Amino acid sequence: THPRTIALSPDGKKVYVVLYKDHKLVTLSSKTLKKINIKSTGRSPVGVDVTPNGKEVWVANYGASTIEVFRWLN
Repeated sequence: THPRTIALSPDGKKVYVVLYKDHKLVTLSSKTLKKINIKSTGRSPVGVDVTPNGKEVWVANYGASTIEVFRWLN
């Protein structure tokens, strides 16, 4: 719950959403908005971005004062 930030993959096929209260990164199909994947993040994720080549998704965790890099999402 409490979606905070979204990012679109460079190819436009995926939407990444961080859920602030659930401490999750959710990957959705941009076409159907169905969940593709859910991963745990650090505490209170507030930002998400995708590298230009689409190979990494970065998440900023406010509550943990950390940045996580997910490389398995493409």
